[in-house]
Amino acid sequence: MIKIIDDWFYKIDDFQHILIHQYERPKIDFKTKQKTDEMISKTEEVGYYPSLEEMLMKLAKILIKEKYDRGEINSLQEHIRELHRIKVELIAACRGE
Repeated sequence: MIKIIDDWFYKIDDFQHILIHQYERPKIDFKTKQKTDEMISKTEEVGYYPSLEEMLMKLAKILIKEKYDRGEINSLQEHIRELHRIKVELIAACRGE
């Protein structure tokens, strides 16, 4: 796997780029359905894309949506600023910076 930024990675097969989210979350007790104090690692294949550009565009949308869901984006200007910041961060990651 190749790291993009933070807990986002990708891998490539013969046909596509595979976007992967690797993160930790609280373990859930299946009997009580409650979160425990134990953390577990989770790896999700988020999507499959024919090109690197399409994969990175999708990642930018996901990152924006996460910020919106947390209430960190409340205006069009904040949305555009955050898109620009993510674009700069992804470009830097692609350059190996």
